[in-house]
Amino acid sequence: MNSLHLNRVGSLGGRVSAHNGNLRIVGGTGKKNFKLKDDYSQKIGEAFGIAPEIAEEAWAELQRQRKERSNVSS
Repeated sequence: MNSLHLNRVGSLGGRVSAHNGNLRIVGGTGKKNFKLKDDYSQKIGEAFGIAPEIAEEAWAELQRQRKERSNVSS
C-alpha cells in the first residue's frame, strides 16, 4: 500500500477527499484543507462515516508499510 485515498460527494454538492494525512473539502465557497495526522481516525470517521477503529487500522498499516519500505531501501 502506497497511500490512502477516500472521495465522496459533499453534502452540498461539492467534493470531500482525503489523501494520506490531508483532507480537502471543495464546495461553492471555495476549498479548505486540513491536516489529519493528529486525529486521523476521528476526522475520517466524521467526514466519511467510517468507523474510527477501521480508519485507525488503515492509517497504522500505511505507517507500518512506509517504515518497512524505508528500512529496506536504507
